[in-house]
Amino acid sequence: MTRTRMTADTRKGEIIKVGAKIANETGLMNVSYLTIDPHCDNIGARGIRYHFPNKKVLYKALVDSGLLTDETVKAARDVGLID
Repeated sequence: MTRTRMTADTRKGEIIKVGAKIANETGLMNVSYLTIDPHCDNIGARGIRYHFPNKKVLYKALVDSGLLTDETVKAARDVGLID
């Protein structure tokens, strides 16, 4: 059985999709490598960190994705997680 390797863009997309779901359900402050990891197929916390080396980069990617609700973005701005 041959396994098809995911492209970097596909992996990033999955990470962002999962991170946005967590942020919209529980708030951006609850998004971390360890909260995303269990929900991603074949991507561990180290793999997530490879694509997003720190939370600021991860949070910016989540905001830029357009997948976060206005409420989630406003709450994150109110507590200073994002600019």
